[in-house]
Amino acid sequence: VGLGLLILGIYSIYQYLQQKLFTSNMISGILYSILGLIVLLYPGSVIRAVAIGIGFALIVIGLSKLRQALILKNVNTKWIGTLVVSILILILGFLLVFNPFSGVAITKLAGAFLLIVAIFNVVDNCIFQK
Repeated sequence: VGLGLLILGIYSIYQYLQQKLFTSNMISGILYSILGLIVLLYPGSVIRAVAIGIGFALIVIGLSKLRQALILKNVNTKWIGTLVVSILILILGFLLVFNPFSGVAITKLAGAFLLIVAIFNVVDNCIFQK
């Protein structure tokens, strides 16, 4: 991936130098080249960034589910499951953000929770439609 980004960056810079039409080619070429070098020199940082990104996504999903649980509390009595799942997703998200190298087990657990969230989304949508 790093090598591909580096080649793409160098090609974009080359295109700019040959045609001098689009300044965006030069800017994107520089950015792709820098990103490619970072990935090549520090591959662990990319893995850490992905884990942190997944953690932030889980936090946003958890907060959204918490909001849905509070709305469901006023509408229906079947809101406890959504509340529990939202709290678990929030905990998992914070774990991934603050300890991205906590292992493959947490990443697998995150995937399982995303599957559970999808199932709960279907159930919540059915409740909201009634």
